[in-house]
Amino acid sequence: MSLKSGVLLALAYIVPFALLLPPDSTNSPGAIFLWFLYPITSMMIMVAVAITAWKVFNVDFVPWGLLLLFGSPILTLLFSPIFSLMWGFYIVPTALVFLVGLMEGD
Repeated sequence: MSLKSGVLLALAYIVPFALLLPPDSTNSPGAIFLWFLYPITSMMIMVAVAITAWKVFNVDFVPWGLLLLFGSPILTLLFSPIFSLMWGFYIVPTALVFLVGLMEGD
């Protein structure tokens, strides 16, 4: 277990995502036009984080990298009644990346 790798991987997801799609944009009336950008951006960043976890932090790509790639959108949709779907893309993948980095990272 490594807290450092969990925090670094979580930051590797949330910082680019928050810079590209800031949280304030979810409250604007035109946010409906951004709905398609959230899953696409989240998946692109998650691919980069999964490869980083595999290459840098020695996290096995199978099953943990695949969990990040496929589990993240599924869990985001499952938890969307609790969070709104747009806020779920900030909270759920970040928590999942943190837990995988915490449990499996060097």
